[in-house]
Amino acid sequence: MPNSLPRPFSVFQDRFNSLEEVVQTIYVDAGKSEYKIDVCKTKHPNDPDKDHFVAKYFVKQDDRYVEDRSDLPWADGHTKDGALAEALGFIAERHPRQVRKSG
Repeated sequence: MPNSLPRPFSVFQDRFNSLEEVVQTIYVDAGKSEYKIDVCKTKHPNDPDKDHFVAKYFVKQDDRYVEDRSDLPWADGHTKDGALAEALGFIAERHPRQVRKSG
């Protein structure tokens, strides 16, 4: 079902190779690495009437976030929550949490 209200930038959608709207940003402290995940809404590659969401990874280096080049897998979905869950899952696999043993 198409959105009832057009996005403000939709008139420019076809004038660029890509145009994405950041709809959510999450910061992740994974122990030895800190990440920023931007979940972006973009035009669906096969159906321009449907939304498509992709996750962009950034890693903290010297007090700023730069594009992550560590080959984390592509994360996307039909919903922003789906794309975010997939991205968080990939980071969790790469940085398993160390469970502290009591006693």
